[in-house]
Amino acid sequence: MEDTQKTLAQIIAEIQDEVGNIKKDSQNPHFKNTYASYEQVLEVLNPILRKHNLVIYHGFGEPIFENQIAVTTELVNTIKNKGLTTTLYIPVSKLDPQMAGSAITYAKRYSILAMLGLGTEDDDGESAIARPKPTGQITREPVQNAVDTGLD
Repeated sequence: MEDTQKTLAQIIAEIQDEVGNIKKDSQNPHFKNTYASYEQVLEVLNPILRKHNLVIYHGFGEPIFENQIAVTTELVNTIKNKGLTTTLYIPVSKLDPQMAGSAITYAKRYSILAMLGLGTEDDDGESAIARPKPTGQITREPVQNAVDTGLD
């Protein structure tokens, strides 16, 4: 069956079978763990995505709260011009260029992996996340939202 006749779920299942595990090529010296860098994820996934007529786009959404970065990721079928869109909201302790870059890279990498059902070890998320001090109160914050515009 050609990719043009397959559902997005069928294509993603094939990509999962093709990719297997993405090699961890970077090390976080602070947490002493290894992870697959954004560049490594793209190097592995881009040829496979193209083969299946898919492309990844990233942009910025509107933050819901202060000290937050909203990164929108789209997985789009280049023939049908339909796909998945998700926005990941990353809280940051301060909005300096290094912190923002870390949060953006983290959001892009993990949004792609989540959309395709692939996984890797946590890495620079610790440096991008602002950890609030415990107050004894439970608060609710928005989490990633996803919209399936369908490829059927």
